Amino acid sequence: MSTAPVSATSRSWRATSPRSPSSQILAPGAQLEDLITTLHYRFKRDAGLSPEEILDKKESLLGVLRPVSTDDNLAVFEEAGFTSYGTILKYLAFEGFIAIK
Repeated sequence: MSTAPVSATSRSWRATSPRSPSSQILAPGAQLEDLITTLHYRFKRDAGLSPEEILDKKESLLGVLRPVSTDDNLAVFEEAGFTSYGTILKYLAFEGFIAIK
């Protein structure tokens, strides 16, 4: 049994690159995306991060982390030949996957 991690990246890059086992996922709609983003920032603030640290992290991920939909991630599993895959964790904008080849 092998697993393939997934991350949010451009479609052309995804087919050949290693990935993280969890991805930041786009919500199905702008209003829900804004709400999830707000909740995630509150979570970070409640965890003790300063507004500057939160902004620094956000800026460090710009151009690196490109969230995609759950369906896009599942399509990657199919394209890579995985026969069994699914979500094992979902919290706000993050979703963890498991895949078996």
